[in-house]
Amino acid sequence: LEKALEFYGRSARVRESLGDDWGLARSLGSIASIHRQQERWMESLEFYQDAAAAAERADSRDELRKILQGMAEVYTELGQHEEAVAAFQRHVSVVQELHLDEIARRVTELESKALLRSQERIVDQERSARRTAAGGAVAFFLLGILGWNLFLTKRRAHRRLEVLHTRLADHATALQEARGRIEGLEELLSICSYCKSIRDDDGEWHQLESYLHDSSGTRLSHGVCPDCFDEALKD
Repeated sequence: LEKALEFYGRSARVRESLGDDWGLARSLGSIASIHRQQERWMESLEFYQDAAAAAERADSRDELRKILQGMAEVYTELGQHEEAVAAFQRHVSVVQELHLDEIARRVTELESKALLRSQERIVDQERSARRTAAGGAVAFFLLGILGWNLFLTKRRAHRRLEVLHTRLADHATALQEARGRIEGLEELLSICSYCKSIRDDDGEWHQLESYLHDSSGTRLSHGVCPDCFDEALKD
């Protein structure tokens, strides 16, 4: 791993000197990943942050998606839950943009192919019409066929677009559900299974009463439940 770190470090310096932000993001992301494998969380986080900045400058959302996922995992290991949630939210947003770009690309590709086929049919039919037309009636008949074929082609393309829009809506729904699950991470609390102490976002442990008072201003009073009261009488 140390040799790999040295290699990627040299690569990062060369990429930076050349102004290659995309290559710099990949090299820094690899260095951060190696530090994460070695559980050197702070070093890993610093390289992930630099890699994310380089990926944004290069407008490489696919590379940024990988980097944000790694950052979220490091924040989780460090117990920084708010930062982990924010990284996951950015990750989901980038994934959604990638899905939309891919779908738009496919729609454009299908439209181009449909248009090209239509143009090829028009050219072929025009050539056939010039070769076989013997008069105005024949030409009129061929033009009618051409118009019908164009109508059928447009209708099939429209149906394909409807299917793609339906898939896009399904992707958007799935991404929204994933975002809702990620936002639910904000409500998680770490509690000791023995003494019931609560761990805050800084990793400090507090008694349940102190945590409730500090976090929400709740004032507590003490009493004895019937079960504990019976146990105390037995003693």
